[in-house]
Amino acid sequence: MTSIRRNLLVLAGLLVVLLAVFLLHRSGERKRLSAANIHDFFWADSTLIDSIALKYGTWTHLYRRDGRWQMVVDSTLTYPAVGADVAGMIRTTNEMVLTDLISANPAKQEKFNVDTVRGTVIQFFGGGRPLADFLLGRIGQDFTHTYVRRQGSDSVFLAGGRFSEIYSKTPMQWMDRQVFSFAPDQLREIRWKHPEDETRLAKSTDGKLAVSRDPSFVPVTADSAEATYKFTYVSTLMFNSFLPPNREREVSFDKPVLNLTVVDAAGNAYELLIASDTTAPNRFHAIHSGKPRPVGIFFKSAFDRLNGQYDALRAGK
Repeated sequence: MTSIRRNLLVLAGLLVVLLAVFLLHRSGERKRLSAANIHDFFWADSTLIDSIALKYGTWTHLYRRDGRWQMVVDSTLTYPAVGADVAGMIRTTNEMVLTDLISANPAKQEKFNVDTVRGTVIQFFGGGRPLADFLLGRIGQDFTHTYVRRQGSDSVFLAGGRFSEIYSKTPMQWMDRQVFSFAPDQLREIRWKHPEDETRLAKSTDGKLAVSRDPSFVPVTADSAEATYKFTYVSTLMFNSFLPPNREREVSFDKPVLNLTVVDAAGNAYELLIASDTTAPNRFHAIHSGKPRPVGIFFKSAFDRLNGQYDALRAGK
């Protein structure tokens, strides 16, 4: 019995020694930053940033032109970017605060995903000058911090916050999916032209709703709830996604299943061509008339909501 107790005491002592060695080694690398050294990781006047390059698997290039952010796909093609997302990324970077120095050993960059292969690369520019260049790594063990490293430095820090949803996006995720952006009272008419018929939903200046169909287009009173829903949904219509640029040549709009046209209060008409996806029956492709790129994607549920039929829209059906 005494021998067992002695062995247990020896084992406990060994564990204490191993724990002490581990903590000593860990403290030798990880250093809590003092209050004087807890500082902003980066800060720049957001109005000076006019281009951004990000690498998350592949590169995304964003440029600001006339106050609007755009994503460049190639040297001749630009897509609108989600300005709010870009502004949020800049604001988050400006507010990023370091809490711990984790390592200055370059061999450990891969462990924290802050090497140039695994990390998300973020680069800000202004007037052709680099304003920021850093890498975003994996989330910390407490799930409330993220590993970061400046390019050209071996120091790996923990920064307070989880940032992957803000920075780690594919090029398609930066694109603005907004199709139309109107207040519901700005629209006066929606037209649904199918291969077999055409339905029109109109709203007068006094708010009366009427629906008509070809060939005569004689207006009848529309179901208020259904018509109001269509105006609301279509006025802020968004694509579900976009077709990758390398697949755009596969799509034909010679025989669209729907020509969707909206008319605003000034009489301006905006047309969207929608075609079936021959490879996926529950998906549709769409482009703005006269603008063959980008090719947007609607899932069937979204297509059903944006589509309009005379019998479903008339009152007293």
